[in-house]
Amino acid sequence: MPRDDRLARLGACPASPARTRTDRGRARQRWWHYASFTVDGKRIGPLRIRGPELEEVFDDLARPKETGALFQAAHRNTGARTLAARTKTALAQEQRVRTFLAQRTAASTRAHTADDSKDQYR
Repeated sequence: MPRDDRLARLGACPASPARTRTDRGRARQRWWHYASFTVDGKRIGPLRIRGPELEEVFDDLARPKETGALFQAAHRNTGARTLAARTKTALAQEQRVRTFLAQRTAASTRAHTADDSKDQYR
């Protein structure tokens, strides 16, 4: 069997520059790989083979007009909140911490107002 027929049967092309459309040439090249095969007991390769692109495999499932709804559903399902809502929560938490620390400082100050300096160093 001629080499080109074996390559065609494998779905590969000889190692040569990829022929791509100019608008998608850079993205398409990442789907090209080099591989070696054993056919009829003989090593063939390295050959440049092309793997499937996502749009070729999943093109019928693509719904680019629905990406906005997908993001909204993902954010809703994960409980994501806006920056304003998260900032409001953070400010409230900071105020609670300040109040707690102020109370602890006041209590600590009151506890040490009595003259116990003589008892400290016994």
